[in-house]
Amino acid sequence: MTTQTDSGKAFEYQIAVELALYLDKPFLDTSAKNIAYRAYFVHSQAEQVKIQQAANEAIVFLCCHDNRFKKAEVIVLQDDKEGMAGDVRDIIVKLSDGGQIGISAKNRHEAVKHSRLSDLIDFGKKWTDCPCSSDYMKRIKPVFDDLRAKRAKGLLFRDIPDKVNRYYLPILMAFEDELRRLCEDYGQCFVTRLFQYLLGRYDFYKVIKENGHVSIHSFNIAGELKWGHKWKIPSRIDSLTRKRGSSNTLIVSFTGGWQLSFRIHNASSKVEPSLKFDIQFIGMPQSINRHIIKIDQKEA
Repeated sequence: MTTQTDSGKAFEYQIAVELALYLDKPFLDTSAKNIAYRAYFVHSQAEQVKIQQAANEAIVFLCCHDNRFKKAEVIVLQDDKEGMAGDVRDIIVKLSDGGQIGISAKNRHEAVKHSRLSDLIDFGKKWTDCPCSSDYMKRIKPVFDDLRAKRAKGLLFRDIPDKVNRYYLPILMAFEDELRRLCEDYGQCFVTRLFQYLLGRYDFYKVIKENGHVSIHSFNIAGELKWGHKWKIPSRIDSLTRKRGSSNTLIVSFTGGWQLSFRIHNASSKVEPSLKFDIQFIGMPQSINRHIIKIDQKEA
């Protein structure tokens, strides 16, 4: 049985393969390539065909719309540790002029980050270099201490009744209040750094394989990409609201039509003293470029 991680790695691998074939350039041997290669061959032959079709369509589109690909010298898969350092690109095309083109490859999910919260993590400092208040840290500590005690008993999250109201909601409310305070205290500086944390430090193309189609998005923050309008980073947060009918999702609305959802959940089946965010864009300005290509699914 393949996992979401296997599927993502397999798609990364095939995009790099299609780039190497289309551009007639080498695909560098690295440990990341070996891991992705093994993930690709975990899949059935039928699924490999679907992955190959999606990757090929995306690469042909990108190479036809960004002439910098003509300067390609080598294709490299990045190690996962780069993502922890703020580089969300999975595939790097190194160019003859010293430049790079980055691609983020996803299989059926559009999350931009999976960030942890705990009483040992100052998310403001870690994400934006704007530290959280001592009041926030004191507020969340009893919740995570309780989780720590339950971990010591070897419990699973499914064994805990009403975990949403006991853990998710109190942490989400504390996060909401602290996010509002950080905006008030640090203003545009905080908002800019928050976006940079969520999107990474470099421009990139995001390619998402779905059932029956592949979508290409231009994350053109600094204006380095040749396809897609340059993004205008929002200057402030307009509103923070709880998603209707949900106790674990915060909707953050920024100026310019940007909206992000922060859905909090347990990071694993075993109880541990941390929770995790699934952070996704749910609203973008109409000027943001997105292209969808339908795939004619062939049987292997």
